[in-house]
Order: sequence, then C-alpha cells, then structure tokens
Amino acid sequence: RLGLYQSCVTAGRIAATASLSDLAAVGADPFGLLLSVCLPLEGRDAAQRDVAEGVAHACRAAGTFVLGGDTGEGETLRVSCVGAGSVPTGLAMRRIGLAPGDTLFASGLLGAGAGLAAVRFLDLPPQLFPEDAFAPPPRIREGRALRGLASACMDTSDGLVATLDQLSRLNEVRLSIDAELESLLAPRALQVAQALGLP
Repeated sequence: RLGLYQSCVTAGRIAATASLSDLAAVGADPFGLLLSVCLPLEGRDAAQRDVAEGVAHACRAAGTFVLGGDTGEGETLRVSCVGAGSVPTGLAMRRIGLAPGDTLFASGLLGAGAGLAAVRFLDLPPQLFPEDAFAPPPRIREGRALRGLASACMDTSDGLVATLDQLSRLNEVRLSIDAELESLLAPRALQVAQALGLP
C-alpha cells in the first residue's frame, strides 16, 4: 500500500474501471470481469472485503459483474483485472482511423489521476484531492453510443498527453486543442495544478 492508492476499495475500483474503460474504448458490451487478487497477509479479510466493494462499485456502474478469477496471499496487495465483452461485427472502434479535419472529443473532464498522484507524491495536503474522490466512471454507455460514428477512440487512463501522443503517431496526424486546457480539467485536478503553480 505504498503506491498511489492507499485504500483497498480504491485499488479494486480502479483495477475494474481500467479494464471496463478498455472495453468502452472499442464500443464493447461487457460480459464481465476476471480478477486476480493477491491479498496481504496482514489484514487479509478486511482487504478482501474492501477490494470486493471497489470492484462491485465499478461493475454496478457498467451494468456487469465478476465472472471469476483467483485469490492468493502475499506481502502486499496486488489486483489484476481483465474485462471480456463483445462488439457487433464491423462496429469495433480502434485507435487508428483519425483523418485531417476530424474533431476531437473527450467524454468527461480530465486530469483526475494526475491530480491524485500529485497530492500523494508531492506532499500536498490530502484534503486537496482525497483518494475516495477519485472515481472515474467506466464509460460503457458512451462507447456504445459512438459505435459506427467515431473514426477512432482511446481511453485516457494513461493521461491526456500520452493519449494524444499515441493517437497522433498511430494516425500520422497533428492534433490541435483549441479549448483552454483549464476548461478540460476536473475541478480537483485544476485546484491541484493551481496549488503547484502549474499550467
């Protein structure tokens, strides 16, 4: 628990959400999740309960459930997750397909992950971005709605800059953001940026 997430609830919720976000980015209907959880020897039962709570939260938000998986024990908590789903033939969205003149959209405000990481690792006051406030939703509904409409799609779990870089290189196009970046940031992420004096 020395990493980004201090809470087992968060670790479970974000592991599940990350897998569900990958499904959303291709426009998939989720079948469910498979989990591999290594529980810490100390506080094992509480950790198992909390991870299950976090995973259940993400599953409810996506209208899916856990199909199965494996549980073991070790020195520290580790949660791995994979999502399974399906997309109607010919409607899977891919990262490749952008063309000059396409318009770029985000399905939500950005920067929450970076904001939480900055608070955790740069010794900012925890109340600036409490861990339990970090709950990005899996955007399954949005992914379904974009099937057959979007020329390309990618989740932003690695951050906006990394996502734009990959999309630009894969599609050999230049991407330009006309909006003020501050208008794209989640409110807590913007507060963290301002506290650090960063753009």
